[in-house]
Amino acid sequence: MACYESLIRDFKKNQASLAAEVKSELAVTHRKLDKIINDRSNLNPSPRMSARWPSLGTPTNKRRRIEPPTQTSCVGTKKVTVKSIATVAPREKKFWVYLARLQNTVTTKDIEELVTECLQCESAEVHLLVRKDVDVNSLRSISFKVGVDPKLKDAALSPRTWPAGILFREFEDLGSKNPSTPVVPFPPATSLTPSLTSGSSTPLVVPHQ
Repeated sequence: MACYESLIRDFKKNQASLAAEVKSELAVTHRKLDKIINDRSNLNPSPRMSARWPSLGTPTNKRRRIEPPTQTSCVGTKKVTVKSIATVAPREKKFWVYLARLQNTVTTKDIEELVTECLQCESAEVHLLVRKDVDVNSLRSISFKVGVDPKLKDAALSPRTWPAGILFREFEDLGSKNPSTPVVPFPPATSLTPSLTSGSSTPLVVPHQ
């Protein structure tokens, strides 16, 4: 009887030890499986997990930007008798010249007369390059943007065209990616430049200091 009870105790002891060993192995296997699942989820998250756990800073409903198609405009050439349909004439292409170091008393009319005489042209488009909120009288010198026929480009960039002391170059917008054209060297400046309108000596160019 005592031997039988001893066998039962040994069996229960071995059974408990075996159960603990199996439990330990299962725990290790479970941890390995969790690691594999987490690694796969990080590499390629499933749609269900992405829906439950959206990544921070990434919009879930981001729309794809649709670029507008680039199309070339055409100009009609057919002549019609309907007079109520009027079109705007295309803007004439111009070559733009930058004129600078001029007295603040010089007007766009003065520059227009100067350009038409120096370039022997009928007209010129002149714009004063001063901000609207700036008083011209507070400036020591002013500059102008002048548009002329592109055929006059060579003459407009020749030092022989302009009176002594005037700085000039091809005009370029500030937003242009290309570097600005260097200012053309000018002869020694004089404080008085002959006026093209009155025939008398009037201060047109600011003296160089």
